[in-house]
Amino acid sequence: MSQLGACLTLVSPSGLTADDRKEWLAIAMQTLSGIPADLLKRGCEAARLKCRFPSEIVPTIMETIGKQWEWRKQDARQCEWTNERYPPEPVKECVDPKLIRDLIRSIGQG
Repeated sequence: MSQLGACLTLVSPSGLTADDRKEWLAIAMQTLSGIPADLLKRGCEAARLKCRFPSEIVPTIMETIGKQWEWRKQDARQCEWTNERYPPEPVKECVDPKLIRDLIRSIGQG
């Protein structure tokens, strides 16, 4: 909410009342609900640099982060069959040093 409020503060016209601002914030938050905080922050930073009117804020945020947000949602859908939100880290293969020594001995290399 603070990120969106900062965007609105920079571009709100003098005729926008406190009630109008609250209503705008409520609708913007509802529209952008579910977006991870890091993506929303990035989108709001872009909006603060680019937008001149309140009506430009939400579209600018979505334009800035839309592809990344879609990728994350797709990743989450692909992992729905597990209890994990994101794919697990790959398991690193480790070789037991004793096994290597035994293999070397078995082929006669010392």
